[in-house]
Amino acid sequence: MHRMTINLEKITYHELKTRAHREGKSIAKIIQELINFALRKNKKKSTMNLPLHKNNGPHKEIDISDRTTLYDIMEKI
Repeated sequence: MHRMTINLEKITYHELKTRAHREGKSIAKIIQELINFALRKNKKKSTMNLPLHKNNGPHKEIDISDRTTLYDIMEKI
């Protein structure tokens, strides 16, 4: 593990201190968990554009109630 120094606003430090006390953890552990959570959260954000809507309306050739056809279309993407 690497060590570093960070500068925090007074209110942020007190919020961290309160949270650490409430959870029975060190401030360093809380910061580590928050950073890890934020980094994982940003990694998981991926979007897939499905061709279900075009020009503010559904494609005429796609019946969204037909699950099998929808799965076939998604596999092609």
